[in-house]
Amino acid sequence: MYPKLIGLMDGVMKHLLDVMPVLLVDEERSTNKYLIEYHDIKRMVDSKTSFLPLENRSIPPHSYITYAIHAVKEALNNPGRAISALHWIHDLSPIISAKYCVNLIQAALPNFLDQRLAQDVLDIFEKVWCKLNVFAPQIVWTTTINSTRMAEDSTKEDYTYRQIIQTPLLLFRCDKRVFMSPPIYRIFLLMLRGILVASRQLLETEFHCFMVYQVRRLLKVETIDSRD
Repeated sequence: MYPKLIGLMDGVMKHLLDVMPVLLVDEERSTNKYLIEYHDIKRMVDSKTSFLPLENRSIPPHSYITYAIHAVKEALNNPGRAISALHWIHDLSPIISAKYCVNLIQAALPNFLDQRLAQDVLDIFEKVWCKLNVFAPQIVWTTTINSTRMAEDSTKEDYTYRQIIQTPLLLFRCDKRVFMSPPIYRIFLLMLRGILVASRQLLETEFHCFMVYQVRRLLKVETIDSRD
């Protein structure tokens, strides 16, 4: 890893590369893998796991995340179990939780837009989402936007991150219930702020590249004319 290069990519080319997953992978490789797995498994077992079925003693710890995501998906029918699962996910190490962020968000949304959902579930989901947003923002934004699209858009192909930062207005083609739920609306505003920053950086980069190209082109033309 080259710190100055990573800093440059994070500060100037954030729209091109999300450096956090790279840093996480690098950290995972440079640290004792077995030590990480031991602590993660110990944390999984020691945390409150009331979202698991009664026969949880026969379930290997690595399968807990599957049951947790399923509990989140069934939040409307069993909010208490979903709250327990979200708390458990929130306490996981970033390396583990970031790996399953797509599955988690797709399990929660658009179900969590239902007005019947308990407020406690939304509150803890917002905390989990914000934690994931720190480590994998581009993946989290793209998955969240595609999971909350309006009904008439839901059957179309998913937006890519590139499409979203090129056209930030795509963010507003969402289910109107997004604006009726304070926690989900706060998530929407966080995404909007980040996407506008990325979009501005993308446009500035493309503009500067275009200007450099035009200057080089003019210099080349002038050189040819001077030779003639």
